[in-house]
Amino acid sequence: MRHSQQASGLALAVMLLTGLLATGGASSAAAKAPVKVTVQLAWLMNDESAGIAAAVKQGFYRQAGLDVTVKAGGPSVDPVVNVASGQAQFGVANSSGDLMLAAAQGIPVKAVAATYQKHPFAFFYLPGTGITRPADLRGKKIGIQATARYLLEAFLFKVGVPLKDVTVVTIGSNLVPLAEHQVAAASAWVINAGQTAAVPRAKYFLTYNYGLEFTGMVLFTTSKEIATRPAVVKAFVHASMQGWAWAMSHPKLAVRDVMDMASGLSEPMEYKTLLTSIPLIRDAVTRKQGLGYMLPSAWEQGEHILVDTHQLKKMLPIDRFFTNRFIAGNTPKE
Repeated sequence: MRHSQQASGLALAVMLLTGLLATGGASSAAAKAPVKVTVQLAWLMNDESAGIAAAVKQGFYRQAGLDVTVKAGGPSVDPVVNVASGQAQFGVANSSGDLMLAAAQGIPVKAVAATYQKHPFAFFYLPGTGITRPADLRGKKIGIQATARYLLEAFLFKVGVPLKDVTVVTIGSNLVPLAEHQVAAASAWVINAGQTAAVPRAKYFLTYNYGLEFTGMVLFTTSKEIATRPAVVKAFVHASMQGWAWAMSHPKLAVRDVMDMASGLSEPMEYKTLLTSIPLIRDAVTRKQGLGYMLPSAWEQGEHILVDTHQLKKMLPIDRFFTNRFIAGNTPKE
Protein backbone atom coordinates (compact mmCIF):
# COMPACT_ATOMS: atom_id res chain seq x y z
CA MET A 1 0.00 0.00 0.00
CA ARG A 2 2.80 2.32 0.95
CA HIS A 3 4.60 1.50 -2.31
CA SER A 4 1.37 2.17 -4.19
CA GLN A 5 0.98 5.56 -2.52
CA GLN A 6 4.58 6.36 -3.29
CA ALA A 7 4.06 5.33 -6.92
CA SER A 8 0.94 7.49 -7.13
CA GLY A 9 2.82 10.39 -5.59
CA LEU A 10 5.68 9.91 -8.01
CA ALA A 11 3.28 9.80 -10.95
CA LEU A 12 1.60 13.00 -9.76
CA ALA A 13 4.97 14.69 -9.37
CA VAL A 14 5.95 13.66 -12.89
CA MET A 15 2.66 15.02 -14.23
CA LEU A 16 3.12 18.29 -12.42
CA LEU A 17 6.73 18.59 -13.56
CA THR A 18 5.72 17.80 -17.13
CA GLY A 19 3.02 20.46 -16.94
CA LEU A 20 5.44 23.00 -15.52
CA LEU A 21 7.99 22.24 -18.20
CA ALA A 22 5.34 22.57 -20.89
CA THR A 23 4.15 25.85 -19.44
CA GLY A 24 7.72 27.07 -19.11
CA GLY A 25 8.39 26.13 -22.73
CA ALA A 26 5.33 28.05 -23.86
CA SER A 27 6.36 31.05 -21.79
CA SER A 28 9.86 30.86 -23.21
CA ALA A 29 8.50 30.72 -26.76
CA ALA A 30 6.21 33.65 -26.03
CA ALA A 31 9.11 35.62 -24.56
CA LYS A 32 11.09 35.07 -27.75
CA ALA A 33 8.28 36.15 -30.07
CA PRO A 34 9.46 39.14 -32.13
CA VAL A 35 8.14 42.57 -31.18
CA LYS A 36 6.01 44.02 -33.95
CA VAL A 37 6.79 47.63 -34.86
CA THR A 38 6.10 49.88 -37.84
CA VAL A 39 8.48 52.42 -39.34
CA GLN A 40 7.06 55.27 -41.42
CA LEU A 41 9.33 56.52 -44.21
CA ALA A 42 9.32 60.16 -45.25
CA TRP A 43 9.34 59.26 -48.93
CA LEU A 44 8.71 56.28 -51.19
CA MET A 45 11.01 53.29 -50.75
CA ASN A 46 14.19 53.91 -52.72
CA ASP A 47 17.96 53.90 -52.22
CA GLU A 48 17.63 56.62 -49.56
CA SER A 49 16.18 53.87 -47.36
CA ALA A 50 18.62 51.18 -48.49
CA GLY A 51 19.79 50.53 -44.94
CA ILE A 52 16.25 49.87 -43.74
CA ALA A 53 15.56 47.63 -46.74
CA ALA A 54 18.76 45.70 -45.98
CA ALA A 55 17.81 45.36 -42.30
CA VAL A 56 14.54 43.77 -43.41
CA LYS A 57 15.79 41.57 -46.24
CA GLN A 58 19.07 40.50 -44.61
CA GLY A 59 17.38 39.65 -41.33
CA PHE A 60 18.99 42.24 -39.04
CA TYR A 61 15.66 43.30 -37.57
CA ARG A 62 14.64 39.68 -37.04
CA GLN A 63 17.94 38.93 -35.31
CA ALA A 64 17.30 41.90 -33.02
CA GLY A 65 13.94 40.43 -32.02
CA LEU A 66 11.81 42.72 -34.16
CA ASP A 67 9.12 42.13 -36.74
CA VAL A 68 9.25 45.38 -38.73
CA THR A 69 6.63 46.67 -41.15
CA VAL A 70 7.88 49.44 -43.45
CA LYS A 71 5.31 51.99 -44.61
CA ALA A 72 6.23 54.05 -47.66
CA GLY A 73 5.91 57.81 -47.46
CA GLY A 74 5.19 60.34 -50.17
CA PRO A 75 4.27 63.97 -50.83
CA SER A 76 1.10 63.77 -48.71
CA VAL A 77 2.59 61.73 -45.84
CA ASP A 78 3.89 63.39 -42.67
CA PRO A 79 5.94 60.84 -40.71
CA VAL A 80 5.91 63.04 -37.59
CA VAL A 81 2.11 63.04 -37.51
CA ASN A 82 1.92 59.29 -38.10
CA VAL A 83 4.40 58.47 -35.33
CA ALA A 84 2.97 60.96 -32.84
CA SER A 85 -0.54 59.56 -33.43
CA GLY A 86 0.58 55.97 -32.89
CA GLN A 87 0.15 54.79 -36.49
CA ALA A 88 3.86 53.90 -36.43
CA GLN A 89 6.36 53.45 -33.61
CA PHE A 90 9.33 54.81 -35.58
CA GLY A 91 9.72 57.27 -38.39
CA VAL A 92 12.27 58.73 -40.78
CA ALA A 93 12.33 62.52 -41.05
CA ASN A 94 13.88 64.26 -44.05
CA SER A 95 15.86 66.61 -41.83
CA SER A 96 16.81 67.27 -38.23
CA GLY A 97 15.13 70.64 -38.76
CA ASP A 98 11.78 68.92 -39.25
CA LEU A 99 12.05 67.35 -35.79
CA MET A 100 13.16 70.59 -34.14
CA LEU A 101 10.14 72.42 -35.50
CA ALA A 102 7.83 69.60 -34.42
CA ALA A 103 9.27 69.22 -30.91
CA ALA A 104 9.18 72.99 -30.39
CA GLN A 105 5.43 72.85 -31.07
CA GLY A 106 5.01 70.35 -28.26
CA ILE A 107 4.85 67.21 -30.42
CA PRO A 108 6.56 64.53 -28.29
CA VAL A 109 9.04 63.17 -30.85
CA LYS A 110 12.79 62.75 -30.50
CA ALA A 111 15.59 61.74 -32.89
CA VAL A 112 17.49 58.55 -32.03
CA ALA A 113 19.89 58.29 -35.02
CA ALA A 114 20.85 60.31 -38.10
CA THR A 115 21.59 58.47 -41.32
CA TYR A 116 23.13 61.35 -43.26
CA GLN A 117 25.73 63.31 -41.33
CA LYS A 118 25.54 65.95 -44.06
CA HIS A 119 22.12 66.83 -45.39
CA PRO A 120 22.07 66.38 -49.20
CA PHE A 121 19.72 69.33 -49.79
CA ALA A 122 20.92 71.79 -52.44
CA PHE A 123 19.85 74.50 -54.85
CA PHE A 124 20.55 73.65 -58.47
CA TYR A 125 21.12 76.16 -61.26
CA LEU A 126 22.13 76.02 -64.91
CA PRO A 127 25.47 77.33 -66.16
CA GLY A 128 25.33 80.35 -68.41
CA THR A 129 22.36 81.92 -66.60
CA GLY A 130 24.33 84.50 -64.63
CA ILE A 131 24.45 82.45 -61.43
CA THR A 132 27.86 81.51 -60.06
CA ARG A 133 27.45 82.24 -56.34
CA PRO A 134 24.49 82.32 -53.90
CA ALA A 135 24.32 86.13 -53.98
CA ASP A 136 23.34 85.85 -57.65
CA LEU A 137 19.98 84.38 -56.60
CA ARG A 138 18.82 87.89 -55.73
CA GLY A 139 15.99 88.90 -58.05
CA LYS A 140 15.48 85.33 -59.32
CA LYS A 141 12.67 82.79 -59.23
CA ILE A 142 13.50 79.84 -56.97
CA GLY A 143 11.54 76.61 -57.13
CA ILE A 144 11.13 74.56 -53.96
CA GLN A 145 9.03 71.68 -52.69
CA ALA A 146 6.37 72.88 -50.26
CA THR A 147 8.07 71.20 -47.28
CA ALA A 148 11.41 72.91 -48.03
CA ARG A 149 10.36 76.45 -47.21
CA TYR A 150 12.24 76.65 -43.93
CA LEU A 151 15.41 75.35 -45.59
CA LEU A 152 15.17 78.04 -48.27
CA GLU A 153 14.72 80.77 -45.66
CA ALA A 154 17.64 79.43 -43.62
CA PHE A 155 19.90 79.23 -46.68
CA LEU A 156 19.08 82.75 -47.86
CA PHE A 157 19.72 84.05 -44.36
CA LYS A 158 23.13 82.40 -44.24
CA VAL A 159 24.18 83.76 -47.65
CA GLY A 160 22.84 87.26 -47.01
CA VAL A 161 19.99 87.34 -49.53
CA PRO A 162 16.72 88.78 -48.12
CA LEU A 163 13.70 86.56 -48.72
CA LYS A 164 11.85 89.53 -50.19
CA ASP A 165 14.45 89.74 -52.95
CA VAL A 166 13.52 86.37 -54.49
CA THR A 167 10.32 84.95 -55.94
CA VAL A 168 9.40 81.59 -54.47
CA VAL A 169 7.62 79.07 -56.69
CA THR A 170 6.32 75.71 -55.46
CA ILE A 171 7.39 72.82 -57.72
CA GLY A 172 7.15 69.04 -57.68
CA SER A 173 9.83 66.55 -56.83
CA ASN A 174 11.82 66.77 -60.09
CA LEU A 175 13.79 69.57 -61.75
CA VAL A 176 11.85 69.82 -65.00
CA PRO A 177 10.86 73.46 -64.17
CA LEU A 178 14.57 74.31 -64.01
CA ALA A 179 15.28 72.49 -67.27
CA GLU A 180 12.47 74.45 -68.94
CA HIS A 181 13.70 77.77 -67.48
CA GLN A 182 10.51 78.33 -65.50
CA VAL A 183 12.75 79.03 -62.51
CA ALA A 184 16.39 80.13 -62.22
CA ALA A 185 17.18 77.74 -59.37
CA ALA A 186 15.44 74.80 -57.76
CA SER A 187 15.85 72.61 -54.70
CA ALA A 188 16.72 68.92 -54.81
CA TRP A 189 18.86 66.34 -53.06
CA VAL A 190 22.30 65.98 -54.64
CA ILE A 191 22.19 62.22 -54.14
CA ASN A 192 18.96 61.69 -56.08
CA ALA A 193 19.93 60.80 -59.64
CA GLY A 194 16.29 60.46 -60.67
CA GLN A 195 15.38 63.87 -59.29
CA THR A 196 18.23 65.61 -61.11
CA ALA A 197 18.11 63.61 -64.37
CA ALA A 198 16.34 66.44 -66.20
CA VAL A 199 19.34 68.77 -65.74
CA PRO A 200 22.54 66.73 -66.27
CA ARG A 201 24.67 69.89 -66.72
CA ALA A 202 23.35 71.66 -63.64
CA LYS A 203 25.55 72.88 -60.83
CA TYR A 204 24.46 73.35 -57.25
CA PHE A 205 24.98 75.01 -53.89
CA LEU A 206 25.02 72.30 -51.19
CA THR A 207 23.37 74.04 -48.25
CA TYR A 208 25.49 72.15 -45.72
CA ASN A 209 28.57 73.89 -47.12
CA TYR A 210 26.99 77.25 -46.37
CA GLY A 211 26.44 76.67 -42.68
CA LEU A 212 23.21 74.65 -42.62
CA GLU A 213 24.49 71.74 -40.55
CA PHE A 214 21.24 69.82 -40.59
CA THR A 215 21.41 66.03 -40.73
CA GLY A 216 19.26 63.95 -43.09
CA MET A 217 17.04 60.86 -42.99
CA VAL A 218 16.76 61.01 -39.21
CA LEU A 219 15.31 58.05 -37.31
CA PHE A 220 12.94 59.13 -34.56
CA THR A 221 10.32 57.89 -32.16
CA THR A 222 8.15 59.26 -29.37
CA SER A 223 9.32 60.23 -25.90
CA LYS A 224 6.88 57.64 -24.55
CA GLU A 225 8.49 54.85 -26.60
CA ILE A 226 11.92 55.84 -25.28
CA ALA A 227 10.68 55.91 -21.69
CA THR A 228 8.61 52.71 -21.73
CA ARG A 229 10.40 50.46 -24.25
CA PRO A 230 14.06 51.52 -24.38
CA ALA A 231 15.15 47.98 -25.27
CA VAL A 232 12.96 48.05 -28.37
CA VAL A 233 14.35 51.45 -29.39
CA LYS A 234 17.90 50.21 -28.87
CA ALA A 235 17.22 47.10 -30.94
CA PHE A 236 15.67 49.14 -33.76
CA VAL A 237 18.59 51.59 -33.89
CA HIS A 238 21.12 48.76 -33.74
CA ALA A 239 19.54 46.76 -36.56
CA SER A 240 18.91 49.83 -38.73
CA MET A 241 22.54 50.93 -38.55
CA GLN A 242 23.65 47.34 -39.16
CA GLY A 243 21.54 47.52 -42.29
CA TRP A 244 23.27 50.71 -43.41
CA ALA A 245 26.73 49.29 -42.72
CA TRP A 246 25.85 46.23 -44.81
CA ALA A 247 24.31 48.34 -47.59
CA MET A 248 27.44 50.49 -47.90
CA SER A 249 29.63 47.39 -48.07
CA HIS A 250 27.33 45.61 -50.56
CA PRO A 251 25.71 48.43 -52.59
CA LYS A 252 24.61 46.28 -55.55
CA LEU A 253 22.94 43.73 -53.30
CA ALA A 254 21.43 46.51 -51.19
CA VAL A 255 19.83 48.05 -54.27
CA ARG A 256 18.31 44.68 -55.10
CA ASP A 257 16.80 44.61 -51.62
CA VAL A 258 15.31 48.04 -52.34
CA MET A 259 13.97 46.84 -55.71
CA ASP A 260 12.30 43.89 -53.97
CA MET A 261 10.41 46.29 -51.68
CA ALA A 262 9.48 48.93 -54.28
CA SER A 263 8.22 49.32 -57.81
CA GLY A 264 8.86 51.62 -60.74
CA LEU A 265 12.54 52.17 -59.95
CA SER A 266 15.60 52.03 -62.20
CA GLU A 267 18.20 49.71 -60.68
CA PRO A 268 21.21 51.47 -62.31
CA MET A 269 19.94 54.86 -61.15
CA GLU A 270 19.33 53.64 -57.60
CA TYR A 271 22.83 52.15 -57.53
CA LYS A 272 24.36 55.43 -58.71
CA THR A 273 22.47 57.35 -56.05
CA LEU A 274 23.48 54.98 -53.26
CA LEU A 275 27.15 55.33 -54.16
CA THR A 276 26.77 59.12 -54.08
CA SER A 277 25.18 58.88 -50.63
CA ILE A 278 27.96 57.00 -48.88
CA PRO A 279 30.32 59.98 -48.26
CA LEU A 280 27.42 61.84 -46.64
CA ILE A 281 26.58 58.93 -44.32
CA ARG A 282 29.94 57.99 -42.89
CA ASP A 283 32.78 60.26 -41.91
CA ALA A 284 35.35 60.80 -39.15
CA VAL A 285 32.57 61.19 -36.59
CA THR A 286 30.85 57.88 -37.39
CA ARG A 287 34.17 56.06 -37.47
CA LYS A 288 34.76 57.22 -33.90
CA GLN A 289 31.26 57.30 -32.43
CA GLY A 290 29.30 54.86 -34.58
CA LEU A 291 26.84 55.16 -37.44
CA GLY A 292 23.86 57.33 -36.61
CA TYR A 293 25.69 59.54 -34.10
CA MET A 294 24.38 63.10 -33.89
CA LEU A 295 26.78 65.96 -33.20
CA PRO A 296 25.31 68.19 -30.47
CA SER A 297 27.04 71.22 -32.04
CA ALA A 298 25.25 70.61 -35.35
CA TRP A 299 21.85 70.49 -33.66
CA GLU A 300 22.63 73.63 -31.69
CA GLN A 301 23.77 75.43 -34.86
CA GLY A 302 20.62 74.31 -36.67
CA GLU A 303 18.46 75.57 -33.83
CA HIS A 304 20.23 78.94 -33.93
CA ILE A 305 19.40 79.28 -37.62
CA LEU A 306 15.73 78.48 -37.04
CA VAL A 307 15.59 81.09 -34.27
CA ASP A 308 17.42 83.68 -36.39
CA THR A 309 14.92 83.16 -39.22
CA HIS A 310 11.97 83.38 -36.78
CA GLN A 311 10.87 79.80 -37.38
CA LEU A 312 11.50 78.98 -33.72
CA LYS A 313 10.54 81.50 -31.05
CA LYS A 314 13.47 80.80 -28.76
CA MET A 315 16.36 78.45 -28.06
CA LEU A 316 15.44 75.28 -26.20
CA PRO A 317 17.68 72.65 -24.57
CA ILE A 318 18.95 70.51 -27.44
CA ASP A 319 18.31 67.28 -25.53
CA ARG A 320 14.65 68.00 -26.15
CA PHE A 321 15.23 67.19 -29.80
CA PHE A 322 17.55 64.18 -29.87
CA THR A 323 19.44 61.57 -27.87
CA ASN A 324 22.60 59.57 -28.60
CA ARG A 325 21.95 57.09 -25.79
CA PHE A 326 21.16 54.32 -28.29
CA ILE A 327 24.30 54.88 -30.37
CA ALA A 328 27.27 54.36 -28.02
CA GLY A 329 28.53 50.78 -28.28
CA ASN A 330 25.37 49.83 -30.18
CA THR A 331 26.06 50.75 -33.82
CA PRO A 332 28.87 49.85 -36.25
CA LYS A 333 31.81 52.26 -36.43
CA GLU A 334 32.11 52.98 -40.14
